[in-house]
Amino acid sequence: MPNTAKESKTAKDSLFNNSREVEGAPDALKPLIQEILDNFLDGILILSETGELIQTNAQGRQILAKLTRSDANQKKLLEEILHIYQTLRESNQLFPDQPITIETDINAESSRFCARARFIQLTASLVILITLTDKKQAIKEQVAVVAQEYGLTPRETEVWLLRQSGYSFQEIAAELFISLNTVKKHMKSIHAKMARDKVISEKETTEENQLRRLG
Repeated sequence: MPNTAKESKTAKDSLFNNSREVEGAPDALKPLIQEILDNFLDGILILSETGELIQTNAQGRQILAKLTRSDANQKKLLEEILHIYQTLRESNQLFPDQPITIETDINAESSRFCARARFIQLTASLVILITLTDKKQAIKEQVAVVAQEYGLTPRETEVWLLRQSGYSFQEIAAELFISLNTVKKHMKSIHAKMARDKVISEKETTEENQLRRLG
């Protein structure tokens, strides 16, 4: 059974003390994986089986810094990381032969991250790999690709970004200071451009049909 108090101290010391970010990592791995990890867009945290942070990448350090600007956020992040760690360990003990991934959302102020954790075999060591994805940034990048590929106008791009972020038509109108009818016109234009290349999902097709009925 995990020693929560001991693991809390270990996790707090390792997560929030940058001078120990790669302490404990095998020497042969440091030059080999650090460059690779730094090229990932997601934040990467590698923990030992005892919960100590032994490796991270540049994006991971940025996310940790962003999420720990206040004591409340730091405590919340620590609790989330410990929860992921403990749940993964317990699941691995129950189902040792099955690959298990634990996923949860971490919300701190205006930031939203998706955290995924799983065990991986790293040379002779079994470690926990945690990836932290900035949800807002991921949506922005996806929308930027769509906008360039399908020739969306700057305003259509703004509308599509908000829509993909979960905004309703009314909320988009309020956010961009435009009328509801203008939002609908932009959405119809976006769907028309995407439909030409058959890239819209079933949900978006339903939405397009609703827009058409609304005129």
